Amino acid sequence: MKALAQGTEEIAPKQSESSSLPPSDDIDIKVPQAVVAWAGACADGKTHCLFHDSAKDSARQVTFRISYNTVNKTTFFQLQVPIQLKTTATTTPLFLNIPPETITELTARCPTEPHQTVREQLGPNTTCLSFRLRRPPDLVVPRGPLAPKRQREHGDKLDSLKLLSQAISIDVYFVAGILQDASARTICDFATSLMARSVAQYADLGSLYAGKGGVVLPVQSPPSPPTVFPPSYHEVESTPPPPDKVDPSSSHPSRKRPRKSSFDQGNIESICARIVEDRLALHIKGFREELKEMKKDLMDHIEEQINDACPLLNTYNKEEIDDLVHETRKDGEGYTDETIKDRMDGIKVELTDYIKEGLRDTEESLVRRLKSMSWVLNTEDA
Repeated sequence: MKALAQGTEEIAPKQSESSSLPPSDDIDIKVPQAVVAWAGACADGKTHCLFHDSAKDSARQVTFRISYNTVNKTTFFQLQVPIQLKTTATTTPLFLNIPPETITELTARCPTEPHQTVREQLGPNTTCLSFRLRRPPDLVVPRGPLAPKRQREHGDKLDSLKLLSQAISIDVYFVAGILQDASARTICDFATSLMARSVAQYADLGSLYAGKGGVVLPVQSPPSPPTVFPPSYHEVESTPPPPDKVDPSSSHPSRKRPRKSSFDQGNIESICARIVEDRLALHIKGFREELKEMKKDLMDHIEEQINDACPLLNTYNKEEIDDLVHETRKDGEGYTDETIKDRMDGIKVELTDYIKEGLRDTEESLVRRLKSMSWVLNTEDA
């Protein structure tokens, strides 16, 4: 369902507590009257408030838009403050944009004892969205000079907006019941998640102010909030400034050395912090270069040691191999000689035995033949 744009919202059936993204709820609420509170930069820590004092004048109220889309996973928060400028006949809205990328913490609460100004403007029952930001919000204004028509009303609002654009802790109050508790919890959880993105419609500054486009006002030193309202612009313009007093002695140039303007405590602390950071960065850079040189020297030393050891290692291996080859050759030659000698001796023995056996057989054969011939001769004689 689509939320209504004028502070009322149609709530879908309540989801379970574990569900962080409602399946079909899109919220686009424009709170018709809001009070913004933040701690000032002054030493007293005074709480400043931005609001329009008359609840009946809806055209000049400070409004607050809450946008959340489930499908596109987008959200956006925007304060709208109408101010009448000298260049226009009608009021001109100035915007204070709080995109989700700047939000570190967002909580919704119903304060039991709200600030006195909040109670006077909205009543006792209020809802508060507390923003904690990484950086201040963007103050979007029209192009051209920002000259409010009346300082008492519009000029003070502009000064308050400039102060607010430097705050990183902002509380936005509105009447309770405009945003349901379940929707508030969902928006708070989603706005601080990594998936949250800005709504393109509100983040686009080029479409503002009838297509002329808006610009983000640079952050400046906040003006001191007036305790007593100054006279209006037409009263100031009707009274000419008094003539400057001329000192007769000022016709001659003074020989005194001009005193330099003193810095306030905040500037001194920021300058000291920058000096410390610069010196620390310089020391870190020097340490890194020194470590790099030490690493290079160490690697060169290791490489030199390896190069010196390689020839010795190669020589040792070659000599060892030569000795092994020599010993193997020597052992092989000795073994071969002994084997040949043993074989020759065996052959000699075998030949001797063969010859002896052959001679023995031949001798026996001759003896038998001689005996046979002797018997034949004896027979013939007889």
